[in-house]
Amino acid sequence: MDPVASIITQRFDPASWTKTATIEPFTNHADGVTIPDLRQTVYERDLDGVTVSAGVFWFKDHPIFIAWGDKAATHCGFNAFLDDNLGLGTIQVGCPDVVANVKDGRVLGFTLNMSDQTREFTV
Repeated sequence: MDPVASIITQRFDPASWTKTATIEPFTNHADGVTIPDLRQTVYERDLDGVTVSAGVFWFKDHPIFIAWGDKAATHCGFNAFLDDNLGLGTIQVGCPDVVANVKDGRVLGFTLNMSDQTREFTV
């Protein structure tokens, strides 16, 4: 397994990482839409000279997914759904697809597409 992928295996433990930022509310980079109640907490950690960055995404104060990878890379290398105890679901390669659900200029929620499943969230 890729060492960057395996830095997080079963549960994300923020105590072993350095918190570097909180982005609230989160603005989707793909379409520029700000999603209410979605927050990203960013962490960093060294892995044999490589800075690994991890973004934990929270919706209404519940962790929903994590994306991580080499900070120098353009996109995240891996992602997984999270449970309320920061336990990981199946690790996926690449970035998840976050799509804002907008009607009449109002954000109603968002869809989170990962390679193995899709989840809908309502604001």
